[in-house]
Amino acid sequence: MQRYRDEGVRATGEMCVHYLHFDAAEDIERLGALMKVNPPIRSNMREPLWDELLAGNVEFVSSDHSAWPLARKQADSIFKVAAGIPGLETLTPVFYSDLADRVADPAVMTARYLSERPARFFGLWPRKDALVPGADADITILEPSEFTYSSATMDNGLGWSPYDGERLAARAAATFVRGTLVWDGQKITGSAGHGRYLKRTPTA
Repeated sequence: MQRYRDEGVRATGEMCVHYLHFDAAEDIERLGALMKVNPPIRSNMREPLWDELLAGNVEFVSSDHSAWPLARKQADSIFKVAAGIPGLETLTPVFYSDLADRVADPAVMTARYLSERPARFFGLWPRKDALVPGADADITILEPSEFTYSSATMDNGLGWSPYDGERLAARAAATFVRGTLVWDGQKITGSAGHGRYLKRTPTA
């Protein structure tokens, strides 16, 4: 990507968290088709992708959330299995946990790659992400506390996740949208229709 930037091309790179977490050589036997995504998770590519992120060559990190029911991930042929995994509820704790093994302050990089950099990329900063007067007060309280992830306790209703049974290093203790509590660490408290359209702020 740097080569394109050196040539004056506005090149950007988004990274999904599952490519930073899973490795086909280690996980395909355990997870099988549950791990099917496009492009596929490959063997021995996890650490090179981390090298790219830590070198600053990744714009931001996302979940690429696909809310398939479990039946769509089970078939007699891998070609009939739906591609994609649920990832909204696991994005922050998984990314933070993996960062904790690599950097001194994982909370700072979690906020940077999951919040600040997306907000800047989509022209929403400083209204989004910045803790300043006039901003929207969208805040997640992240609690460093090791726990075993279980999709059975989550609110997405799917009942499966490739992260089931994994030990993670932090969880969302609370989430506020425009200053209103919408997640109390146990359940969703916000009402439907709480979001609203925002126009992109032009950047130079």
